[in-house]
Amino acid sequence: MADFIASANTFARRCGILLEPLGRPWRAGPVERLCYTNTFSRLFRIDPASNMLFVYIALAYLVALLLVPFYIGIEPVENAQINLERGLLILLAASVAKRDVLPTFSAGVRDLFAYRNGLALFLTGYFLVRAIAAALSPFAVSIPIVINDIASNFFVFLAFFVIFSQVRVEKEIARILEVSVLIIAGVVALELVLGFNVFTSLAPEGAGKAINEASIQRSGLLRVKGPFEHPLTLAHMVVMILPLFLFSKLPFSNPLRVLCVVLLVGMGFATGSRSGLVLVAFQLGLWAVLRPMRINLGSGYITTRGVAFAVAPLVLAAVLVLAEQRSGSGLFESHVREAQIRNGLIAIREKPFFGFGPGPGAIAAITEGMRGGIGAMKLWRANLGTVDNWYLSVLLSSGFMGFAAFILLIGSILYQGVELFSNAARRYWLEQQGWDGLALGLLIGCTFGAIFMAILSIFTLHPLFFILAAWLTAITVLARRHA
Repeated sequence: MADFIASANTFARRCGILLEPLGRPWRAGPVERLCYTNTFSRLFRIDPASNMLFVYIALAYLVALLLVPFYIGIEPVENAQINLERGLLILLAASVAKRDVLPTFSAGVRDLFAYRNGLALFLTGYFLVRAIAAALSPFAVSIPIVINDIASNFFVFLAFFVIFSQVRVEKEIARILEVSVLIIAGVVALELVLGFNVFTSLAPEGAGKAINEASIQRSGLLRVKGPFEHPLTLAHMVVMILPLFLFSKLPFSNPLRVLCVVLLVGMGFATGSRSGLVLVAFQLGLWAVLRPMRINLGSGYITTRGVAFAVAPLVLAAVLVLAEQRSGSGLFESHVREAQIRNGLIAIREKPFFGFGPGPGAIAAITEGMRGGIGAMKLWRANLGTVDNWYLSVLLSSGFMGFAAFILLIGSILYQGVELFSNAARRYWLEQQGWDGLALGLLIGCTFGAIFMAILSIFTLHPLFFILAAWLTAITVLARRHA
């Protein structure tokens, strides 16, 4: 076993992805020793090789989530596609089920319920309500949709929480994010040059209008989507990842950090998303205020914080005008979204507790609401195939029970970050470990990711949100345990 670990570490070192703790106790830094002597020792004193595989599969899943279009795969039966992400999830679940890993995974879950019991209850309750709504749904497809929901969100959250609370993987995550941003930017650049998306031809027929459409345009301008199925999905990724480059102390190389920030901002603009552009501008403003830089002027100096406050009104006005010109309409002008909300609220009165069922239930509810009721708004047939708001989708598909559980879950995820920074002892502990910037970046990324869900019901990047939430939760648990 020792020879196997040594050879595995040698191979990983040559590939630039070595996880130092995996073959031996951590040596550098007080947090590494602290984590090893407490929870971390439970993991790698059982079987280092098996647990190393568990971590590597999880990191491979993150790579696939960011770089491999989810719609590329095989469909052995209808509505049950097997793609790379789901294949890796199966491997990840199989590695957890092994008898030498399962005790560690179970211990991590117990830690979650012990230190963040409210969040754990809301997390479990939300997916339980989704399962009940699927069981009551008249649509057979609701059950596989919720199974995928539980595997790619609930299980992914638990798996990454266990990893982040017991293993130092900052270097590996930093490299994955750097390389992923560069590759996605390359795909976007190619899309801009060619005028169409190169992955579209690989999508199966009938995968959906947004996926099968090689060139999505608005007001004559191309809207890029990169390796994702829609421009808004790419914009969702941007607003979640950008704060990590802006605020965290992850070991990015300085030139690549700056380059990735520029590329992410550029990709956000190229998506043609009005909301994405405004949210990116807000994130840059937060960076200027919370991470002020001094600019020497010879006889004096100014800070980026002062500049941000001075020019904020002008910048906001410019961004709004730019968003309108880029998209062809005002920021808050969306007849379709307004109609979806109105018709949905009319329809939910019919099935208020568990809704119309995950998947097609939300669309059926909006169609039903359009047919009658005071205040109903007509929609073109082309606009009846989607629900452009995940919160509305949850309400209509899982009822007020699911909606309340989801709001409480999002609130508990974000509140723990606020609570972390409002506690002086824990904030000092974060600074000592060099995690203050990381926690801030995760909090901002989760916040803006949750905001963006209000204009997007596509759920393929929800696992990324839950991975970031799991990391923030793990840091919160460690801070509560040691501060």
